[in-house]
Amino acid sequence: MNHKSKLIVDEEDDLDNFNLDIQQDIMDAGKNYLKYYGKRKLRCKKFKRTRRERLNELVRLINDDVCKLQMTAEEKRLHYLDLDNMKLDDGQIKEEIQKELDAQRELEQIEAEQYAKRKEDML
Repeated sequence: MNHKSKLIVDEEDDLDNFNLDIQQDIMDAGKNYLKYYGKRKLRCKKFKRTRRERLNELVRLINDDVCKLQMTAEEKRLHYLDLDNMKLDDGQIKEEIQKELDAQRELEQIEAEQYAKRKEDML
């Protein structure tokens, strides 16, 4: 329905056109808001995604390093002392370390003897 008064001379005074202009302005403002909101939302998602990917990469690198350390320790037959759970004084700690060193030397000596024996057998 077109509600146009006979008193309206100018087209700008037409209420239907005013309402249409207001609706179009609201629609344009809504489109601009959604466009801005969409860009901001995508930017936040991208930031979170890149941060998550970076954290996952760092965790993967740490796990790789820990695995390498563990494999190296197993290859070299390294032992560690759990000093946090042991209630020892300095003298006891030195004794424990000395025991570990002596055990390591004995193991190395046995390996050297076995290597020498194999070498003699090969010659």
